[in-house]
Amino acid sequence: MRKILVVFLLVAAGLVLPAQVVAQNAATANPSTTSATREQRLSELRDKTGEARCSIIQKNIQAMVQRYDTAYAKQLSAYRRVIANLNAIIERLNGLGQDVSTLQQAKAQLELLITEMEGKFTDLVAKVNEAKGESCVEGGKTYREIVQAATLLLRDLRSSSTAIRDYILENIKAEVNKLK
Repeated sequence: MRKILVVFLLVAAGLVLPAQVVAQNAATANPSTTSATREQRLSELRDKTGEARCSIIQKNIQAMVQRYDTAYAKQLSAYRRVIANLNAIIERLNGLGQDVSTLQQAKAQLELLITEMEGKFTDLVAKVNEAKGESCVEGGKTYREIVQAATLLLRDLRSSSTAIRDYILENIKAEVNKLK
């Protein structure tokens, strides 16, 4: 900063011509400011930034998988409890001599819906883990496509979960109430 101020004052006072300053700067140019060196430093900086971004993305993806896994385990546990309770109700009503064939069919349908949801969850986790591997690849188009596909799978998984919940509330609960 001080050098620039001195040069400015000398040029303003007319003691040094601007062409002399340019010539002097060219003669004493710092080799680290040449375009090739600058491009190399920029490239190194981009690589470091890319590696840091990659690391952050991978950590975020791992955290996302853990959150999905925890939420899925809770849901699956709740659905398994519903099936266990249905089995107990079916046994009890069977012991009373009531016809429980419709309730057994509803339970079989519920188990089918849960199995479909399990498959969708497995697909989602596989797609998210695929995105984890692609997050460090240059370009990022493949990564973006994988993330979009995973988002669609997540929506599908959520709709399956909603369908299961609605099926329990509308069909199974109604059927149990009829039989009581």
